[in-house]
Amino acid sequence: ASQGKEVFKQAKIQSKFIPGMPANFDFVRFNFKKPIHEERFMEICEYENVIIEFDENDSSVFVFGEKDHIQEALKEMAPFFSEQMS
Repeated sequence: ASQGKEVFKQAKIQSKFIPGMPANFDFVRFNFKKPIHEERFMEICEYENVIIEFDENDSSVFVFGEKDHIQEALKEMAPFFSEQMS
């Protein structure tokens, strides 16, 4: 270490601050390999009473809300995850 050699790799720390995130809500973030159908996601989120935000390229998705509502929404979104894995 005293010779400037890397002793261990430092973990990359990513900020947990998300601009526009509603206060006192839990959230999940996931990335898709290819763009998804936003309309169906919006329907699920509206039904499960959660907020969904897409990034510019529609590959990263944020879901905000109460923990139990997020869990129910993710169960409904499960088919989208299996499509991405194939």
